[in-house]
Amino acid sequence: MASRNPKVTKDDASVELEPTPGQEGFEQERVLSVYQEDPEMNFDREARIAQLAYYKAEQRGFEPGHELEDWYSAEREINIPQG
Repeated sequence: MASRNPKVTKDDASVELEPTPGQEGFEQERVLSVYQEDPEMNFDREARIAQLAYYKAEQRGFEPGHELEDWYSAEREINIPQG
């Protein structure tokens, strides 16, 4: 089974899945469904992703052109199921 990286739109109305090397698609989809069911959890998730992406940018000296890499990397880390 191909791994998947969920992308959630602002209104959570549509979900686009793309392959993500090294991640289990089933687990990613399960985590995504939990966030879609509880908007408050989704807000918290987005805040954690933004904070982690900021720290990643800070670590590389805020060099421009890597913003999406920082965001997607943070998103993958946050989406890893705990436990």
